[in-house]
Amino acid sequence: MNYMCGNVSEGLGNPLQYKYLFLNDKGLESLPPGLSAYKNCLKILAPNNQLTEIPEEIGELSKLEMLHLDSNHLSALPASLVNCANLHLLYLEKNRFTVLPEWLSDLKKMKDFFVHKNQLRQLPLGLGNMKDLQHFGCSYNSISTLPESMVNCTKLETINLQTNKFAKFPEQLRSMPNLYRINLAYNPLSELPEWLPELTELKYLTLSHCNFKAFPEIVLQCPNLEELRIESNQFKNILISDKLFPLRLYIKGNPLRYKNRLELMGNAEKFRYLSYNAVTEKKKLQYAQKAAWYFRGIRYKLNKELLKKGIVYEEQRIFTNDFFDSLDTNLFTDIKWMEISKLVEAFKQQINNLQILGYETIEEIENLECPVGLVDDLYKTQP
Repeated sequence: MNYMCGNVSEGLGNPLQYKYLFLNDKGLESLPPGLSAYKNCLKILAPNNQLTEIPEEIGELSKLEMLHLDSNHLSALPASLVNCANLHLLYLEKNRFTVLPEWLSDLKKMKDFFVHKNQLRQLPLGLGNMKDLQHFGCSYNSISTLPESMVNCTKLETINLQTNKFAKFPEQLRSMPNLYRINLAYNPLSELPEWLPELTELKYLTLSHCNFKAFPEIVLQCPNLEELRIESNQFKNILISDKLFPLRLYIKGNPLRYKNRLELMGNAEKFRYLSYNAVTEKKKLQYAQKAAWYFRGIRYKLNKELLKKGIVYEEQRIFTNDFFDSLDTNLFTDIKWMEISKLVEAFKQQINNLQILGYETIEEIENLECPVGLVDDLYKTQP
């Protein structure tokens, strides 16, 4: 037996025989005394407790390779931890850190370092001293820049910076040729650097819920990119090309224009994967076509009634409330005005329905053709 599950203070036999301490989900407020006796310990796993501090004696575990402290109440680490020179896996997710000590950078064998879901505003300036770092994550913090020293982390393979405050794509990533996964979702990014294709190993790029007002065409020059997640941004058009088809492309939540949606639907089978569900989109299109048919019918009836009274309007003004508010109701009988009011409300509702679906201009609405087979039904049910 070379592992222990439970309380260290309830140690069984010689503590030197234990290489792994599993202390997760024990409700611990502190690690029990006697920790330093486990000289041969390689891994300590104590997530999902209520730890508020780590004892200084942990620094006496010179063979320690992994320290897993996720989901605790920690806000500081003991300085003696720097003596654990073999530590290369450190997990501090879901704690209460507002700063990280600079001496962490002296743990030069670090390979995996995760500090997700803390309260950090910056990272240690010397973080780049962890030259063997391969996987790094600090999502759900308030970080806006990476330390300049991270240009030395040339072995980094994955980085998760989701839900921070990066307004610019970190320049430091340019020096990381082994990067194959980047997550910058939920950051105020609006453009990508021209050097992005230099990351020749990049396979997975996540940019969802950012501020891209145009689809970043530069990603199509990344030679090995397989998956692009760019949902819920602000671009209205994607240029369809053969370079798109090898991708797993996630684009839901973008206000794509009518013609572009049709083009995507027509090419859906060519993509490795397209999250823009063609079946759902077809239903939306049919609904929009129906709404557009109502729109034209209502506009025709409004025209007819208004022209009877010699009222002529500019077509685009019918989209504004000002035009309707300016109508002289005395020109109509109460009954006729009630009919026109109903038409106006129905008209506004169909415009609202179409705008929700992403149809913004008169031209787009006019280009929506009613599906064959619906025409008779629509004539019967038109307001």
